[in-house]
Amino acid sequence: MTEPQHKLKRKRKEKPKREISPKLIFPLSLGVVLSSAMIMVVLVGLGIIVVWVRQGVVPNCPSDATCDFITPTPLPALYPTMPSLPQPTSRDLTVSSLAIFPDQNALLVGSYVNIGQSSAQVRHYPIANSDMQVYELVDTVPLVQLGQVGLTSIQDIVQQPGGDIYALASRMDQQVQLYQGDVGALFARFEDADYAPISYSGYGDIAFSPDGRFFALAGDSGLQIRSTETLNVVSEVPRIIDEPFDVQAVAYSASGEVAVAYRSYLNGGTFHLKVWETHDGQLDAVHHYQLAQMALDMFYLPTTGTLVITMPTALGIYQPTDTLIMPTILSPLPSLASVAYQSHGNQLIVAGNFNGLSGAVMRVPLDADGALMWDENGIISEEIQRFDTTLTEVILTEDGSTAYVGTKSGIVEIVAISEPN
Repeated sequence: MTEPQHKLKRKRKEKPKREISPKLIFPLSLGVVLSSAMIMVVLVGLGIIVVWVRQGVVPNCPSDATCDFITPTPLPALYPTMPSLPQPTSRDLTVSSLAIFPDQNALLVGSYVNIGQSSAQVRHYPIANSDMQVYELVDTVPLVQLGQVGLTSIQDIVQQPGGDIYALASRMDQQVQLYQGDVGALFARFEDADYAPISYSGYGDIAFSPDGRFFALAGDSGLQIRSTETLNVVSEVPRIIDEPFDVQAVAYSASGEVAVAYRSYLNGGTFHLKVWETHDGQLDAVHHYQLAQMALDMFYLPTTGTLVITMPTALGIYQPTDTLIMPTILSPLPSLASVAYQSHGNQLIVAGNFNGLSGAVMRVPLDADGALMWDENGIISEEIQRFDTTLTEVILTEDGSTAYVGTKSGIVEIVAISEPN
């Protein structure tokens, strides 16, 4: 069988490759460059025209014609200047505690920063100039930052009666620190990196006995009575209550009573006052009361043994014979901040606030038994001075003639206290 025959296709003749002559490369390149340059010139020209119009460059107007031109709008800055951040000032500081040094020539002011990270501070002011009306918390006075010794807040600066020991107490840090010596020595010690104060951890508040021989520590670690001479423990209660709690204030009476105000976290949180008596070096619990509100601060009156408790919206007056502590509202002041006692006038000096923006200092007279005095309008009280800022703390000089009033605006106000009418 004959196989089919295939016709062979004739191959196409390849076209010769065209190559660009080296003589043509330069003219082509030159054309591309010139075209790009012309485009750039056009764009730059348009930009100049836009800027020229925006900047108010307009044609000259003939002298015999009236021409109206649009008011040019300035071009915005390509890199506007960023506004500088505000620096903390005295207005950013809250006065949290006040104390007058035993020789009465120095005021110690504890404060913290309102913005940013909390930082406890102590400042020292001479108080020899009676003509001053305010102290402003500025850095031109001796200042100690207490973060270096482990304190981020100070609720109390407490001094030893008749002695040279004073303490810084922080409920937030659960720490009490003792210092001894004059003010100059204190600030010199803080400049020493190796200096460390006597510190008691697990205690949030401290109170000295009126004779200055003992001090009471109260906090998570219980209740301790220590000697100011040896610092040794005289008596102790390892646990104030057998449930979660935090101590709010402690007070020490001339008769040896020690009162501790605390908050129990059970049942949504309740407020309590527990009182101990000291007998032969032992602490014996004698009273327990439930309080209507938390205790901001408290102290015993030196003459009658009455316990004055400062609460957020009321005063609590406790006497050893009482079976119940009734809060008493001071009607002119819906919010209380701090209370001090003027002994020779037998009156309370109360710092409080109206609406979070303003406050006042008032006097509240007491009777011979240390009780509040009433009339047909309620508690007898008198406004001494009003302020356009929120008040936080009040303390009196030894003779009771001057009150130093702390605020939330970095100011310590100075108020003259007269005798009650």
